[in-house]
Order: sequence, then structure tokens, then C-alpha cells
Amino acid sequence: MDSGRVVSSRGLRRTQTLAEHRAWYLLRDRLVARLKFRRQQPIDHYTIDFYCPKLRLAVELDGGVHSQPSQLKRDKEKDE
Repeated sequence: MDSGRVVSSRGLRRTQTLAEHRAWYLLRDRLVARLKFRRQQPIDHYTIDFYCPKLRLAVELDGGVHSQPSQLKRDKEKDE
């Protein structure tokens, strides 16, 4: 993994939104069906909010910034 992406992921974990903080409280420590989740997981050239490797499940929480036109395009590409 690229060291710049590691720094970026760590920064995102430190500056998480309230929604991300609350979701992590529920997903951490295998509290959901004993499944392991990771926060701010780099996948390709995107960073996923939460990722469960066993299920190959990505969970994204969209806040207000995601309603901006430039972010809408990125989100559409990421969803695909």
C-alpha cells in the first residue's frame, strides 16, 4: 500500500464525522455478527468508510459534502 494513502487513511480516522464515529462504535470489535470491519480502508484509488473483508462489503456514509456537484460525480464513479 502506498505510504501517502496510509497517511491519508490515518488522517481520515482522526477527523471522522459524527455519523462515522457512531457507526464505528457499533461496528468495532466484531460486535456485528462477529464480523471484522476496518475503518477508512483504501481500495483501488478510493477510501471506503468501513469494509468487511470476509463479506467483501463496503459501507459508505454520505454527509453534506456529498451533495456538491463535484462530489456527486466521484460518488457515482465509486458506486459503479
